[in-house]
Order: sequence, then structure tokens, then C-alpha cells
Amino acid sequence: MRGGIPRGGAFCCCGILSLFLFSELVSLSFFSLRLKSSSYFHSVVVVVVDNVANVLRLINVMLFSLSYRRFSSSQRRRQQRVKVSVSIESSAKKAFFFPGQGAQNVGMAKELCETSPEAKKMFDTAKDILGYDLLDVCVNGPAERLNSTEVSQPAIYVSSMAALEKMKSTAEGQADIDAVDVCAGLSLGEYTALAFAGAFSFEDGLKLVKLRGEAMQAAADAQPSSCVKWRASKAGKTCEWQTICATGTTR
Repeated sequence: MRGGIPRGGAFCCCGILSLFLFSELVSLSFFSLRLKSSSYFHSVVVVVVDNVANVLRLINVMLFSLSYRRFSSSQRRRQQRVKVSVSIESSAKKAFFFPGQGAQNVGMAKELCETSPEAKKMFDTAKDILGYDLLDVCVNGPAERLNSTEVSQPAIYVSSMAALEKMKSTAEGQADIDAVDVCAGLSLGEYTALAFAGAFSFEDGLKLVKLRGEAMQAAADAQPSSCVKWRASKAGKTCEWQTICATGTTR
């Protein structure tokens, strides 16, 4: 099959067309005979031939329907084969998944910036864009400010991008980055994934995250809420909880 129509279907279509033209020709010929003669014999002949023409038309419709069903079936089988081949060829082997809000903690990025000048430069750039020393808040807190939405989101975004810069400083880390087929992120981490994929620059991504955090902070202040993390002991007898991403009144 080439071009979408089966070879057998083409012959069948030609046969249907020929049968249709023949039936119409017979019908027209005897319609003219009916007009010229009014005898009983001729009337009978006209009725018989007219019925034959109707039967030929019915056969024509049945053959066309059968041919169409066969053509549709072949098209569906072809589409299924194409879908299978695409799913096999698009398999990914290595992925990076970036964290979202809630992964922050006081002391984050301290060791990272002490060992990687490139990572420290990213926090210096963030200071100019945000208007405050983000690294100082990440390292020294207080936790209440770091856990606020307008600060925690830029903190996680910049820390994640800085960690990538740290990886690039070693041959093994750079090889891991080069081997990535796909990237994704949890909520806020989607912006980190987009920046990593090259959809926008680190600076543009930080500006978006800043606006996102401020907008979500304003919405949270309008309706007090908090996010609670529970952790149970191995025995399951005791549990402790920690409030993260708190806004307004915490319960």
C-alpha cells in the first residue's frame, strides 16, 4: 500500500464506478423508450429493466461500503504501527527533577558557596535582582523569614541553579549534565527545569520566581494558612511535626 489507498481498493473503486455508469446508462435508455411507446409489452420491459437498474445501484452501494470499511481498517492498522514506533524512539534514559517549596532549611548553600566561586556569583547576581542578601538569609535565617513564600521560592531556585554550577566545575559532573535527556520540577521546580533546559536565562527565571513568590505571599496573607510536615518514628508510637511555609496565623 502506498499513498494511503490499498492496491486492491483501487481496482474495486474502478469496478464500482463502471457498474454505476452502466446502471445509469441502462436506466436512461429505457426511460427514453418509455416516453416513445405506450404498449403493454413495452411497459413491462421498461419496468423490468428499471428494477434491474435499481438492483445494480444497490449492489454498487454495498460494494462501496465494503471497500470503504477495508480502507478504514488498513488506515487504523497503519496509524497503530506509527504510534508504536514513535513511543519506542522517544524513550529517555536520564532525567533531572528539581525540588519545589518546602525543601528550604537554614544553612542551605553555605558549603556550596564556600567551595564554588561560580555558585557564589549566582547569589551575588540574585542580591542585585531581589534587593536583599539572599545568601545571608539562606545561611543564617531566621527560619521564619526563609520559610516565607516570597523568600523560600527564590532561595530554592537560586540554590538549585548554583548546585548545577558546582557540578559543571568537575568533569564527572559535566558528563552527568550532558547525559540528561529530560528535566522536570515540582511546582516551583518547573522554573528551575525551564532555566536548565535553556528556555530562559538564570536572571529572567529569577525575576519570574520573585514575582511568583510575591504574588503567592500576598494571596497567603489574605487567608492565613500553613503547611505541616509530619514524621513518625520507626515503631509508629510517636510522631513529630514541623511547620513549613507558614503564613499568617499558624495552627
